[in-house]
Amino acid sequence: MSTQYRTLWVKKEGGPGFVEVAVHRSVSVPDLRGEIARTLNLTGDPSTLTLHVASDQQGKDLDAALDSRHSVKDALPEGANTRIVVKGAAAAAARQLEAAAVASVGE
Repeated sequence: MSTQYRTLWVKKEGGPGFVEVAVHRSVSVPDLRGEIARTLNLTGDPSTLTLHVASDQQGKDLDAALDSRHSVKDALPEGANTRIVVKGAAAAAARQLEAAAVASVGE
């Protein structure tokens, strides 16, 4: 992959695992939110989401939300395994739908 792109690992808060997303380094944080929302099949307004770099492999120890005024290059630390956890209304709604689907299978 070109050095113009970053590979990020993303998941919904409380989600089971991370999914790979490749984005151009110059993409803005708001555009990154939209790309992540599409990748994770989140419905609703992506601007309600906040993106947090996870300091641990499980995605539980989270840094402050990324600043929407920056690009990926400026907002994210360089590193091979940048993990991002998505928080917000759309992510919470997706978790509730998943829980309801699991519950209906068990009935």
